[in-house]
Amino acid sequence: MKQMWVRLSLAFSAVVFISFALVAVLTVTIVRANAQNSFEQERERIVEGLSTQLREYYLTGGNWDGVASLFSGAQAAFPYRMFNDGVRLVDADGNTVAGELPTDAQVGESTPITVDGVTIGMLEVAAPPSPENKPIGGGFWIFRDMVRLDELLVLLMFVGGTLSLLFGIMISRWLTTSLDELAEATRAIGEGKLDRRVEEAGTEEVKTLAKSFNRMVDQLHDAEQLRRNLVADVAHELRTPITALQANLYAILDDAYPMTKTEIAGLYEQTRTLSRLVTDLHEIAQAEAQQLPMNCKPTDLGGIIEEIAAPFSVVAESKEIAFAVEIAPALPTVLADKHRITQVINNLLSNALRHTPEGGKITLAVNTSASDLQISISDTGEGIAAEHLPHVFDRFYRVDSGRSRDMGGTGLGLAIVKAIISAHGGQVSVSSDLGKGTRMLVSLPVGAA
Repeated sequence: MKQMWVRLSLAFSAVVFISFALVAVLTVTIVRANAQNSFEQERERIVEGLSTQLREYYLTGGNWDGVASLFSGAQAAFPYRMFNDGVRLVDADGNTVAGELPTDAQVGESTPITVDGVTIGMLEVAAPPSPENKPIGGGFWIFRDMVRLDELLVLLMFVGGTLSLLFGIMISRWLTTSLDELAEATRAIGEGKLDRRVEEAGTEEVKTLAKSFNRMVDQLHDAEQLRRNLVADVAHELRTPITALQANLYAILDDAYPMTKTEIAGLYEQTRTLSRLVTDLHEIAQAEAQQLPMNCKPTDLGGIIEEIAAPFSVVAESKEIAFAVEIAPALPTVLADKHRITQVINNLLSNALRHTPEGGKITLAVNTSASDLQISISDTGEGIAAEHLPHVFDRFYRVDSGRSRDMGGTGLGLAIVKAIISAHGGQVSVSSDLGKGTRMLVSLPVGAA
């Protein structure tokens, strides 16, 4: 009883059986009532017509001689409707003139036959026998015979109930087959078999469920692949500074290197790399769990960006890189975390300086549109190939991994930028032409976060 197809089968069967029984009962009741009423009306008409014929017969002959032939003709003309019950004609003295009644029958109806107000005979019709004593015969009696009607009703209900049960089982099994397949696929997914899919067949609801399930499995597969990539990337990134630390410490212990401040500074730098990597990973995890600490307030980003740009202009000048800041007047305020936005701008400007050669140019521009505030950072560096653009915001993704690692990058900067901007309700995008430069565009909603 706990299985869905069993419950559906019983439900279908019950509904069909009850409906069938109600229709059968109402149909038989109406037919029987109409048949009984028609029978009574027809019998009255026959008796009235026969009594009229008998009266005319008596008036013609003056007696009842030969009236039996009239009865035989009537019996042939109206089979099974009255004469099977029994009918007879008696004269004024009570003697049977024609016809007969069954031995155990009682007179149910007597119709007098009169001439000039004098009763010359009686037309007597036997009372219908009780249903249990009525012999089978005559299709008309099936509608007046209570026992036969009940038996027919029980037979119809049994046949209808059996058919409805079979029909219910077939329908319920058809409905639940897809659910059984889905349950089996779910167990397989729970066992780690993320390549399992279900067929999108059946009713529209089941198809929608199957599509949602397959989409969920695809997302789980992608998430698992990202998890594995993350573990591999973290292991790879941690291995480099740890290996350097181990090698230098072993060399110092083996007296290959003297214990000088220079060696200690190198070891310290490796620990800083580890610290940056752990901090970045922690921020990425918080952002993906939507738990990144944020302190958003109405903020005038124009003044903040000018403060951020000042030290970068000095660095750019030392590298003979032109640095321009273009901030539109009367910027609207935005709900933003000053510390996080500073982190974003610092990261993007550091990347621009890292990839712009001497004689190049970096432009930091802030503008506004109808619904958002836009911060763009453009450079004239080497640019990014088209195949790399969709992945620049992925964790640990590097267009030039070797150079980024040498320069101290963890490969998480742009992923953190995207996470911070998304937490503000904004968007970040990149466009680039190989050999011409790159443009990063940050959009923040005005007045909302």
